[in-house]
Amino acid sequence: AGYQCSAGIRTACAKGELSDPKQAACRACAPGTVPDGSSCAVCEPGSSAEFGAEACSPCAAGTVAPDSSTSFCAVCAQGEYANAASTKCLDCEAGSACSAGAKTPCAEGKASGSGASYCVDCIAGTFLNLNGNTCETCALGHVSKTGAESCTPCEAGTFQNGIECLA
Repeated sequence: AGYQCSAGIRTACAKGELSDPKQAACRACAPGTVPDGSSCAVCEPGSSAEFGAEACSPCAAGTVAPDSSTSFCAVCAQGEYANAASTKCLDCEAGSACSAGAKTPCAEGKASGSGASYCVDCIAGTFLNLNGNTCETCALGHVSKTGAESCTPCEAGTFQNGIECLA
């Protein structure tokens, strides 16, 4: 195994190839498999191998190979991120943004819901809740500006129109 014979001359197989016993030519393993002696070994989930690869390669950050025998790792969809083992994409949690398979916490004063690919400022009339994940509506008689982390009460003798206090 690992050699080919032609015209009575024995030569080693190229990297990423193997030879079967009693076969004259070397061959590459199928995508998702790599040479292992005289047979092809399957790449485990979380890794991949292109046609003719010498070894399985772990998936890059933000990509996944959920099944064995995978020829390439796939990028997670917007609003998802790759788990540590690179075997599946997970929904982004509230308070984070997920893009290109990576999860990033929202910056201070910004929020996101589950499955978000970006973080946003809370709009006027809402505030960033205590755990910093989502925007909550201000209580009756309270107002806020865009990006506020709290609501302020309207003064006595004024009323709230949803965004501001009016006399």
